[in-house]
This record gives sequence, structure tokens and C-alpha cells, in this order.
Amino acid sequence: MLIYASRPGFPTPHPFRPATLPDELIQEIDCAFSGLLRGQEPQQRCLWFDEQQRGCRHYEFRPPICREYELGGTACQQRRREERRTINLYNLVHENAPAETSDPVP
Repeated sequence: MLIYASRPGFPTPHPFRPATLPDELIQEIDCAFSGLLRGQEPQQRCLWFDEQQRGCRHYEFRPPICREYELGGTACQQRRREERRTINLYNLVHENAPAETSDPVP
């Protein structure tokens, strides 16, 4: 869902969000993911996952990744593991990066 979140500075229309996505869903996404970057979103379950129905509450607007993989299937789980490894590596590299200095260059 984070891919659909509003981002200041992006051109209009939004480059990833379906043009027909209702305003109330945009507001729900923006409220849930405000200020988060890729990899920082909660990984437990999707914002739109309906626990009782065991499916997407807004199926027609689901992101591309949900169209490509069966929910909870082998390929889905493998992709999630790969994504977590990539995110963990990215965070590790950036946490250990040297701090930038504000010293002027002579």
C-alpha cells in the first residue's frame, strides 16, 4: 500500500496509484503511512487485508505485487523474505555510513 501513498514533489497524476482510487482510500493510506519510506511499513499484514473474510477489502485497487502473487503462497513468502533481506541490508549500510560533515571545503 505504501506505493500508493501521497508524496510531495511527485508529478500529478501520481505515478503508481490507480487514477480511479477513491479519495477516502487515499486518505486511509496517507494516514497509515505518513512519513514512512519503503521498508518501514508494518510487515504483519496489509492495511487492506480483511481478517474475517481472509481477503482484500479493496480488491479492484490492489497494488501490482498483489496481482502477481497468491496471498500467502510459496512465491509470495519467498518474495517477502527477499524484500526483508534487501531492506535489512539497506538499513545496515546506511546505519554504518560515515556522517557527513558541514566543514567547508578549502
